Amino acid sequence: MVLPILIGSYFYQNFNVVNSENISFSFDSAQRVSIWQSSFQQFNVLLDSKIIGYFVPTTDGVYHTYSTNTVSISAGLHTLSFVGINANGSDNSVFIDHVQSNISAAGPVGCGPGVPLTTGTGGVGALWQMLALPCVPATSTIAGVLGTGTPSNLNTAHYATATPGIGWIIEDRPVSAVPAYRPLLINDILNVGTGYWLKSYQAPTKGILTITGTATPADVTHAQGCYSANGCKAITVTTVTGDNRYNLVGNPFPYAIDWTKVRIRVDGSSSTLTPSAANTAGYIDNTVNIWNGTGYDTFTDVAPYP
Repeated sequence: MVLPILIGSYFYQNFNVVNSENISFSFDSAQRVSIWQSSFQQFNVLLDSKIIGYFVPTTDGVYHTYSTNTVSISAGLHTLSFVGINANGSDNSVFIDHVQSNISAAGPVGCGPGVPLTTGTGGVGALWQMLALPCVPATSTIAGVLGTGTPSNLNTAHYATATPGIGWIIEDRPVSAVPAYRPLLINDILNVGTGYWLKSYQAPTKGILTITGTATPADVTHAQGCYSANGCKAITVTTVTGDNRYNLVGNPFPYAIDWTKVRIRVDGSSSTLTPSAANTAGYIDNTVNIWNGTGYDTFTDVAPYP
């Protein structure tokens, strides 16, 4: 079966499972290549209205295999949906084929596919990398999230060690702290919604940082100003009187967030503002900076991330 995803359209399939289990999905996808393809198509894969993958197939027109996140589901009826995103406008589409489910026994699962950790050649060098929790971990200490025995399996004994080639460390950046960056201890707590800096000379399992836990509650409703169909999570940002300070915040979900759908609520106001409107009003800058290993990629809700 080959199905095009048209702009703003979707298709879905209902299915039933007998027992609680962990499940992911794989599929082949290719961008349409023709004079009618204006740019490129993006789409989300949803399971029961929750995003389990965001995809932008390569623009070479060749089918490639993609996989969603693994999630836990209960026995009963479920719905798998492929939903097109009208991000570029005009006429774009992709083709989907060979959709398969991948089932394993129920149990803790990774929150998202994880992210590669750059450690340098042969563990000799290491780069600072931004880090955020994509879910609520069962054990929230640094050791419990990333240390020995976790899916990432960074050696707990080597945390904050100066031994060349094996050490690793995490820092946070409290708005009011001087100096701004603060090294954390191995039993310090990592919080959902907070951004961190990680540097490691040792590689995690398979070179990927993976965290297990339960989904971050999307507990902000549409009536409370949420503009996402997937629900929202409130994150508090602060400043220092008479000064402008950067807030290091973290994406609390295992999928990309559309910055244009983020809303700003000021001091408990009943109304919300777009990032641009909040910037114009002088509350918050609408610019986001993400470290790429050598410099910052910068974007706004007017000029989105490429």
